[in-house]
Amino acid sequence: MNDYNNYAAEKSALRKTVSIVAGIAALFFFLDRFSTHIFHVYNLISDDLSDLSELVFGDRRFFVAFLSVFIHTICLSVCIVLALTVLRQWEHFKFSMRKINSPNFGKNEKNSERHTNLTVPAVLISIGMLFTSGTIAGLSGNILGWFGITLPQNRSTGTYDGILWLIFELVATAVIPALFEEALFRGAVMGSLRRFGDGFALFVSSVLFALAHLNVGLMSVLNAFVFALVLGYFAIRTGSLRIAMLMHFMFNLAVIILERVQWLAEIDFTQNLTGSQGTNTLFSLLMPAVESVTNVLYYAFVPLCLILGIAGLVMFLRRCSKPFVLNDNGCRVPLYDRLKVTFVSPVMMCTVLFFSSVIVYNIIDATIRRIVGEMQI
Repeated sequence: MNDYNNYAAEKSALRKTVSIVAGIAALFFFLDRFSTHIFHVYNLISDDLSDLSELVFGDRRFFVAFLSVFIHTICLSVCIVLALTVLRQWEHFKFSMRKINSPNFGKNEKNSERHTNLTVPAVLISIGMLFTSGTIAGLSGNILGWFGITLPQNRSTGTYDGILWLIFELVATAVIPALFEEALFRGAVMGSLRRFGDGFALFVSSVLFALAHLNVGLMSVLNAFVFALVLGYFAIRTGSLRIAMLMHFMFNLAVIILERVQWLAEIDFTQNLTGSQGTNTLFSLLMPAVESVTNVLYYAFVPLCLILGIAGLVMFLRRCSKPFVLNDNGCRVPLYDRLKVTFVSPVMMCTVLFFSSVIVYNIIDATIRRIVGEMQI
């Protein structure tokens, strides 16, 4: 009778926890979209903000972009505070996964490696994920293309010149996502699910993380899922949330570097032949060498990331004992029942339906745009 009562209580706790984390993932997606589009009303605002931005920063667009990211950060902060409070995971702000509500995790030190031992291979693997993400996106696009399905890609807002924009891009697309998304998905979401098994928590949190990244682009969902598996695995394996944040930051930094190199490779350097005749002559002599260097950097960067990723994987396998073993943490509910409870939960089903509707809308929109474009040609 006690076993049955414990089973029922654990199943009820799982159902409650899954409902909360699914609702939090939907809230994250909504706030992310809201904060991203809120400054589209900028076109309805007077030119005072642009004038102020040009006066202070020397760029009419920077102040509006700064305000957009600031509001985005506030919205994510609200979501994280709510998640950590409701799920009672505030201890993760100490950047320690060992203090999670997982009674058996601390007792089995064989499945938890020292944080310092795996930092270097983890960082190298995160950089190598740049090659993996590109491969996954290419294969997914080709497979769907066989069925006549064209998915819209995430639209880049462009890369702006200047050190101010570079710092802004670094903070907005590398630092903030690494800190906030890891605190939410690996800290609060995965942390609250780990008492039902590390592998189970890793899978469910990765699914929610992937669905929440529909705003980046449909082709990025599978990439986000695989990347979340890697981040969550290292967070569990090392017992530290900081290493997941570092890996997330390094991956985003690699993406920024690739975009910058691509931007340099596409520059028409002849536009810079201004000034005195001597300057023009000197630049004419240097221009072929500059273009060659940027092209080599662009085509060599991704293979270099692959080499670093393979090196990191080899280091990891040599340093880590039993790399593919995760704790079940004494959960009495069988894995099949855990998955069933998770994905038939009303809140989870509504969340998945919400995300699916976004996918269907984007597919239909992309198909209509393609058909209209072909008709106009």
